[in-house]
Amino acid sequence: SYRSLKEIFTVYTGDKRFLYEKLLLSPDAYIRRIVIKNIGEEGFREYAEALIPMLESTDINLLCDVIRTLGQLRCEKAGQRIAAYLQSTNWMVRNAVVTALAAIDAQAYRPLLMEWLKDREWWVRYNTARELCAHLPPDSLAAAVPTLNDRFASEILQFAIQEAQIMGKGAAQA
Repeated sequence: SYRSLKEIFTVYTGDKRFLYEKLLLSPDAYIRRIVIKNIGEEGFREYAEALIPMLESTDINLLCDVIRTLGQLRCEKAGQRIAAYLQSTNWMVRNAVVTALAAIDAQAYRPLLMEWLKDREWWVRYNTARELCAHLPPDSLAAAVPTLNDRFASEILQFAIQEAQIMGKGAAQA
């Protein structure tokens, strides 16, 4: 189970890099997914290059994990390939993409992320707004609200700015 493997990884005292290298080759997608998540959580940037080919996966869960992990690793090289998945019909993929792009370089991907405040799926709009607020100055985002020309995009961004300020999180602290 997920919890059992996470516990094993937590108490494992050997070379995790060696272990992860071997487990990434596992025929079991579930094990690979857990390893991919751990690589991101532990910030093992040296694995980013090896994860990029996994962006071709047809397993939606694996794809989302790879996208999230490449974002956590701030893998600029994967940014454009990840951005292409904004066209996915699956909202969970688009949601992973906005999180990853904001982590990789929110300023560089700002125009693209601002457009995804208009996504048809509420979760994508909300997480886009939250990620923008976590990585960019709130004043610049607030100034952009009138330019969105979309009621739902404007509302969600205003909400996220207020939420970040109230919670004292992210760039709102700057």
